This record gives sequence, structure tokens and C-alpha cells, in this order.
Amino acid sequence: MDLAKLKALLTPPPYDKLSNGELVLALNAPTIKVQGKIAKASLMQWAGANRGFTAMEKAAAHPNEDVQNIGKAALAMFAASDVSTFDTSDPDNSVMMQTLVTVGILSAAAVTSLMARGVEMVTPAAQAGLGVVELGHIEAIKGKQ
Repeated sequence: MDLAKLKALLTPPPYDKLSNGELVLALNAPTIKVQGKIAKASLMQWAGANRGFTAMEKAAAHPNEDVQNIGKAALAMFAASDVSTFDTSDPDNSVMMQTLVTVGILSAAAVTSLMARGVEMVTPAAQAGLGVVELGHIEAIKGKQ
């Protein structure tokens, strides 16, 4: 456990008034929404429900070369057996999806539903790169309470 990183996490509110036990619970509770990866099966379900295959074919035939590349890449990913996830936290993927909205190939609602599939809940400790916080870690910083 990186105690310096844990101490930095505990310095600002909202943790300053919690007991050691409450801190352990708070830091290990999955309370923070982050974008993550979508399993390919879930991506395929989304594509089926949102005309994603048709949209990517349309993108691949678009007159703009950047839009074509997005469509071709998506179709290749759909077909690739070695691709198992789509990372909604990757900024490039967000830009590509927004580009398809801008040119009218995908609706904003379709992209929102895709991104919603990638929402994961993480703990404050995990988000800070700490792993699981134990009572002994807190006591090493704050002393026993």
C-alpha cells in the first residue's frame, strides 16, 4: 500500500471527519462512475438495437475520408475475432462517435446509450490507484481511534 498516496487522498474533505472504520468503508465502496470497457457481445447488442451495422456501412461509404476510416475501422472490429472489448474511456473512441453524430450517421441518443453500457462503478481507493484499503493502513497514517 502506498501510504503517502493514501494520506494525500485522506487530506481533503469529505474524509476528514470520519472514523478509521468509516474511512475503510468509504474508500472501498464503489461510489464513483467511470467509463470503461464494453464486452464485444454488448457492443453487438447495441449495434443491433441502434442500426449500428448500417451506420458503420454508411460511414465507410461517406465522401469524407475521416468518416470512411471510422466506418471501416468499426466494421473491421465487428468482424475481428481477436477484439473482445470496446473501450468507452478511450478519448479517440469518443471523438469518433461524436464525429458520426456530427455528420448525421448516428444519433446523439444512440451514442449516449453506447456510452452508458461502458459505465462502471469504482471505489475511491481504486480510482486513486490504491487497491483495497484496510484498517491497518488507516491506522498507520492516523493512529488508532
